[in-house]
Amino acid sequence: MDDNRYRIKGINIIDIIEHEMVMLWCTDEIPNLIKEDEEFVSIITSALMLEKSYWSNYMVIGEC
Repeated sequence: MDDNRYRIKGINIIDIIEHEMVMLWCTDEIPNLIKEDEEFVSIITSALMLEKSYWSNYMVIGEC
């Protein structure tokens, strides 16, 4: 994977997104977002599928 395509002004965007997702889990916001915000779920699943080759190194990604 070419890490440079995820960088803007030297900042790795995937690292920032990953950090923000972890923080959402730490504050117990994710269960509420999953139940109440369909757009949030759609964005996350779309992002996972768009970068499936990257994320599949870290978790199982299904097509369902």
